[in-house]
Amino acid sequence: MSSHRTQVLSLFKQLHRTRQMIFKGDNGTLREARHKINSEFRERAALVNAEEIKQSIEMGVEAELVLRKSVVQAMQKEPDSDIFTVRVNPETLRNKNAKMKIGDVPENMT
Repeated sequence: MSSHRTQVLSLFKQLHRTRQMIFKGDNGTLREARHKINSEFRERAALVNAEEIKQSIEMGVEAELVLRKSVVQAMQKEPDSDIFTVRVNPETLRNKNAKMKIGDVPENMT
């Protein structure tokens, strides 16, 4: 059980570090993400079944990985503009990207 406690605390800290990196400068999103992480951990604080705890840890690890590898920040340069500034983190997964306009749907998404 002590091992689970250590894993849970480590995951909690890692999720918050990832949140701070991914949403840097966006105070509203930082606040919402903090609330979500804290509420998810509070909701599972009473778990005693080792298998349920293990599953919750795995879900949290996957969520942290998705945040770290898949989420980017995009901010519209000017109101009513089609131009965005995108902040990509060093760990963000990349592939060949095409320039797109708002409302465009990639061919593989239709």
